[in-house]
Amino acid sequence: MSLVLLGVFFSCNNKKDFSVIKNGMTVEEVTKKVGEPQETLDMMPGIQWLKYKEGHLVIVEDGKVINSMSQEEFEKGIQEFNDSIESLINDLE
Repeated sequence: MSLVLLGVFFSCNNKKDFSVIKNGMTVEEVTKKVGEPQETLDMMPGIQWLKYKEGHLVIVEDGKVINSMSQEEFEKGIQEFNDSIESLINDLE
C-alpha cells in the first residue's frame, strides 16, 4: 500500500465528540454524529479519508469506518512509521 500522508489539519475551538465514531460505522452514520467533513480524499480504490477542521481524521474502506484518530494520534503514527523505515534501512546497510 502506497502511503500518501498529508498532515493537513486545522484547529477550531468548536470541538465535536469524535469518540462516538466506531469502526464499522457507515459514512452516513458518521455524518449524523459529527457533521460533514471539511474535506473528503479518495486515497485509492475503496479508501477515503474524511478530514475534519477540528483536527480529526476518519479512514473509511468500502463505505465503513476502519479507523478514527486525532491529529496527535495521526502525527504519532507517522513518526513511528518513519522511525521503523529508518531502522529497517539502517539494518540493511
